[in-house]
Amino acid sequence: MAGACLLAACATAAGDGGRLGFDEDGGSGETSSGGPTSPIDDGGGVVPIDPETPVDAASDVPIDVAPGGNPAGFPCTKADDCMSGECKAVLAGGSTSVCVTPCTAQADCSDNFFCDPATPGAAAGFCVPRSPAHCKTCSSDAECGSLSEKCGVAAGDTVKACHVDCTIAGQDACPPDYACVDTTLDGTGAKVCRPSGGLSCLDALGGFCDRVATPQTCTRTNAAGKCVGQRTCLAASTRYDSCGAQAPVCKMTCSATDPAGCTTEYCPQAVSGPENCGTCGNVCPGHTKPNANVGCTQAACTFSCQGEKYNVDNDKNNGCEVSDPYVGNHDTNNATNLGDHGCKDDDILTMPSTALSAARLPSDSEIHASPGITGFDPATGSAADFYKVRGTGSILCVNNIDYTLTVTGSAFPSCYHLRIETNKDTYDCDTNGSGTCRINPSGSSKYGDDTTIMFIVSKRNVAGCTAAQRDNPSYRVSGHF
Repeated sequence: MAGACLLAACATAAGDGGRLGFDEDGGSGETSSGGPTSPIDDGGGVVPIDPETPVDAASDVPIDVAPGGNPAGFPCTKADDCMSGECKAVLAGGSTSVCVTPCTAQADCSDNFFCDPATPGAAAGFCVPRSPAHCKTCSSDAECGSLSEKCGVAAGDTVKACHVDCTIAGQDACPPDYACVDTTLDGTGAKVCRPSGGLSCLDALGGFCDRVATPQTCTRTNAAGKCVGQRTCLAASTRYDSCGAQAPVCKMTCSATDPAGCTTEYCPQAVSGPENCGTCGNVCPGHTKPNANVGCTQAACTFSCQGEKYNVDNDKNNGCEVSDPYVGNHDTNNATNLGDHGCKDDDILTMPSTALSAARLPSDSEIHASPGITGFDPATGSAADFYKVRGTGSILCVNNIDYTLTVTGSAFPSCYHLRIETNKDTYDCDTNGSGTCRINPSGSSKYGDDTTIMFIVSKRNVAGCTAAQRDNPSYRVSGHF
């Protein structure tokens, strides 16, 4: 008698869409509706189920098989478990295969089943339960099902998602808020179920969770980074909710931390300053050091020296450590005025005056800005010093010139030059390996009475004396008219 009842129940399940129910230990149990006596708990919370729909039984629970095999939709482990002789793992995310039946049209399938092509776009396939994989985040086709389901990026989406083939079933393959449309997945044509209303896969409800209710992982990505969340089963509709991951937002400061589930980049403004240039913690050399202008432009550190401050030691980490003791006297208009001077040979003129600090001619290969230096020569990395004297002369003077430049403390003593300009001519000398040179042209009348005479001390622009040869020598010009 018990065997006869079981067969009768099986006949009902196969004929009108009803089915045998399964109790918690895998045995069969009948209800007035033909469904199970309790809801499913598939690891994602308790979910009410449609009594017309079989349970996705756990893989370690024995499966009862009715005489002659189980009808479509029932759990199975092998083909012999099924009336159709077809047992397939068609439920994405489920742990148990189900019985399926061959089909070539949607009319071949009962309610809550659809004709899923055996391969994308095929004309024949199998009647399978409605899919839990609609818009499921994925990385491969295998995550979406075992037949025609495809994993790819469709128009309007930014990440890969599962798409269910509706070539045979049409709208019956899709949830009511999806449409069966022709589209492309990763550039390849496909006929699949897509969310209606212009929604992206992440923002639309997902597939059906009456058989597989385990939460689905989903990911939102953009230029700011990636956030991982879940789709959970909505008990009322037995549909997966939209993706619960938040949209990634970049971190405004380097002290900010990622929200839970997110890995995000730092905002451009967070890494655009000298204390965090390009990346957090990348402090630009010279930041906060004396006399240095330090910045960050397009993720690259910038460095310059303020005015007449020089980075002679080529170490940005201590700023621009050398100051020119005499500033602003680097062109004719701003020459240091040494007043009048007569023509007696024992009336020695020294530039600068022996009462003043020694003059220096520092040089480096930096940019000088905020303020800049008038007369600065980037080729030598220095600015020449200008002095002017009014040579009084007289009828008793021969108005000759005898001056010596002496450079001390230089690593490149032969790199310096003295020029004397009068109203009669221009006279030049270059320092030797000892750092000295002398201007003493023969003859008289090298300048006129009561005329301005210009003295210019500079670094030479020749090989071995360029800006790369950073230096900070002292110098004096001494002699007489």
